Amino acid sequence: KLKRVLPGIEIVNVGANQAALFKTAEDPNYGLIVYQLGTRRVESRSTSPEEVLPLLWNLAAVTPPVVEEQTVYPGYPLAVRSPRAAELVFYFFWPAFCFAGWFLNSWR
Repeated sequence: KLKRVLPGIEIVNVGANQAALFKTAEDPNYGLIVYQLGTRRVESRSTSPEEVLPLLWNLAAVTPPVVEEQTVYPGYPLAVRSPRAAELVFYFFWPAFCFAGWFLNSWR
């Protein structure tokens, strides 16, 4: 994704040339990601946007964009008031109809 956004970026995967498949635990730099812009350099083991984006903004000496305040997430399920007739059909008539059908069918 980063190459699509910044076509002039150079991404170097140092561990890609190593043939040691199971020796990653011995390497003290395992999982370390180094971000370098010119002479400035930042290291992190995190890949979450909450940590990486501030690192990149500080590295590039760019002020982060202003994020508008988002509305509070209402959660799920969505609480909706239903008509009284719908509740009556759903909670009374439909179960009574199913029970009556089962009861009449079980006598055969």
